[in-house]
Amino acid sequence: MECPMEESELHKGFRKTGSGMFVPRDQSQNWCRHFGVRKDKTLYLREEEVLYLRDKEAKEGYPTKTKAYFFVKNSGYNLLPGEGGRFLLYRKHKDFNREKDKAICLMKYVSRDECIQDVCKDAGDEALCVLSDDVFTFLKIRRVERLDSSTPEGLKKRNAPSP
Repeated sequence: MECPMEESELHKGFRKTGSGMFVPRDQSQNWCRHFGVRKDKTLYLREEEVLYLRDKEAKEGYPTKTKAYFFVKNSGYNLLPGEGGRFLLYRKHKDFNREKDKAICLMKYVSRDECIQDVCKDAGDEALCVLSDDVFTFLKIRRVERLDSSTPEGLKKRNAPSP
């Protein structure tokens, strides 16, 4: 995938690594605490995170995965890299601390052509962002411990006579 940012824009505040990650030139402040992954006291950002820091609105030419990332961020969540290609989804707030805050769930980007059963074999509660060529949607996967035929309380009509 080609970088949607002009090369001159990249050099303003970030250095691109050989692996395609971006390192902020000034890491003395805590302005990126809602982004990236820290390794050996260096913060590494993905391309979509750098694009989001530049402009909070997704542009027409951005890849679908980048547009989905913008949607998550603009909906009040933080999405930080986890393990195994999964991301950690957090509620966004001004005192966010990745060490102390608890993730809502794991999230993974998947192609519309992937078999969902294969993607979530080992998952407990997880969110999937299903990517198409130009659209995306989110699925929440929940582990079912026990199947039964009773109606959950939240789906029962109120003031209805019980059988």
